[in-house]
Amino acid sequence: MEKENRFLKKAAAYRPRKSALEAVGTARKRCFQMKWVVEFDIVGLFDNINHGILIIKQCIETYAENGHTGDLSSAEYLSA
Repeated sequence: MEKENRFLKKAAAYRPRKSALEAVGTARKRCFQMKWVVEFDIVGLFDNINHGILIIKQCIETYAENGHTGDLSSAEYLSA
């Protein structure tokens, strides 16, 4: 997967052919389109995430991105 595909289409930070001025313009445009704002905070969200699942997901993505196929359990970084 190409790394550019991981970003939102409107994201501008640290991307080629994107600028801070463009990001400010997009934010300004969006502000005037909205009629309301919702803000919330989930207490303890990151404390309650199953980190084991996240680590496995990251290992699988890395394994696939590096062009590996086949039995994932044979990957060196999973058996270490």
